[in-house]
Amino acid sequence: RPPEANSADTDGLGVEESKATAQGESRSQPEFVAQSGHLVVPENTKGWSYRRLFAQHLKGATKIRISDPYVRQFFQVRNLMEFLNMVHDLVPEGDEVAIHLVTQSDPETSIRQAENLNQIVNAFAGSRIAFSWELDENPNFHARSISTDTGWKISIDRGLDIFQKFETGPFSAEQAIQECRLTRGAEISYLRMD
Repeated sequence: RPPEANSADTDGLGVEESKATAQGESRSQPEFVAQSGHLVVPENTKGWSYRRLFAQHLKGATKIRISDPYVRQFFQVRNLMEFLNMVHDLVPEGDEVAIHLVTQSDPETSIRQAENLNQIVNAFAGSRIAFSWELDENPNFHARSISTDTGWKISIDRGLDIFQKFETGPFSAEQAIQECRLTRGAEISYLRMD
């Protein structure tokens, strides 16, 4: 189990025992309930994933907006793809979630960035995820967040870039399983906006 967060509740987000546990069935991990709060992901720890950090706050959403001016480099776009895969797994068959990315570009990365993001648009076409993106040229755009039509805003100081560089390849556990990766220190705030 990863280290405790800065509150009395596990992960600082609250824990609710599932009905299966209440009925005496064993369960490997508690089910986290979406709550407002603040979470510190420590540097150099394992056991973290996008599912663990975001899933409970994204469930039930039909529209998700990701604001991150730094989805430019290949690894940043790969992080986005992993996030979209996680959301895809949360969406019931037959439903669809519209996910819109607002980001920025620079002359050195703009062409490759557009190619990568358009590949993601095409990859999810016809799936449970309708992905779109746009550039925001506002020079004051810096804050990174994820907001939903269910009233949640998740502010993330590092955006989706919470993992250290890891070994890639067909037999790399770090590439296949986020929980095997070392983290970069990050702070996440979960805010109820309604």
